[in-house]
Amino acid sequence: MSAAEEKTVANKSKPVMDIESRLAKVLRPVTPSRKLVQTVRRRIHFSPPVMVANRLQDSRRIVFAIGGVLSASLLVAIGVRALFYLANKSRV
Repeated sequence: MSAAEEKTVANKSKPVMDIESRLAKVLRPVTPSRKLVQTVRRRIHFSPPVMVANRLQDSRRIVFAIGGVLSASLLVAIGVRALFYLANKSRV
């Protein structure tokens, strides 16, 4: 990297450094309580097998529900088409 490029990069990062230093002076660091950290760790690391099994059952129910809706709509479409066919045939 040439000296001109380094100077340009330094000039562009200066406003960011100014903002960071101002924020560091104004904001104070916050540490979470140990209880919160332990609870979050347990939730992340421990997933009971019952929950996994329930998720699989729910996805199967969703697939069956979608299949049922599609089948019902297909039957309705066939029925309507048959009625139109019969109605048009009687007019001829």
